This record gives sequence, C-alpha cells and structure tokens, in this order.
Amino acid sequence: MQAVQQMYEWLTFMPFLFFAIIWLVVYLFTGKHRTAAYAGMDVTAFLLLGSIFNMLYKLSGSPWTGWGLVFVFLLAGGFIGRRQERRKSGFNMLLMLRTVSRTGFVLMTPLYLLLLLLTLL
Repeated sequence: MQAVQQMYEWLTFMPFLFFAIIWLVVYLFTGKHRTAAYAGMDVTAFLLLGSIFNMLYKLSGSPWTGWGLVFVFLLAGGFIGRRQERRKSGFNMLLMLRTVSRTGFVLMTPLYLLLLLLTLL
C-alpha cells in the first residue's frame, strides 16, 4: 500500500508531464490528436485533484479545503446526472464522468498554477 501511495505522490508532483506522456502514447497508438488529448485530460484531472488537495492542505493546514473541492465535483456530477436523466430519460455514467473530468481539468489547471506559485513563494 505504501508503494502505491509513493507512486501516486510522484505522479502528482508534475501532472502535466504525465499528460504529455499519456498524450504521446495514445497518439502513437491511435494517430488521433483529439483522442490523445481527451485521454490525457481524463487521467491528468485525477492527478490534478490530488496535487491541489495536497497544496491546499499545506497552505491552510486543514484537510477540509481539499475535501471541499471533492464535494464540488460530487455536486457537479449530481447536477450533470440529473440533467441527463431529464433530457434523455436515462443516465449514462461514462458520459457524466467524462464531463466532470474534462471540466475539472479546465478549471483545475489555473488553480494548480496559482497554488504552485503560492507554495513556491
């Protein structure tokens, strides 16, 4: 278990490096830029969440700020799922997870950069 934790800590150290690696691997297999970018975004969003959680904990000293971010993602997933249910009379879990993941990537990237600057100062 400790080896998994250490590997995750290493991967969250530089999540955008991991984005580039995922993008390159998927692009080499599929030859499609868009598919590679989406795969990189989906994986990197998970790593960004861990990085931001850790940086918020270091800055505030309270783990609740990071859990608040997780709560926002859970709320977003609930709202997206409800919207799907009303519009399409069905719920697609994969579509909801992709939407939350990609929106999270777009929103967490500037937050990660801002927190990185604050922790370095």
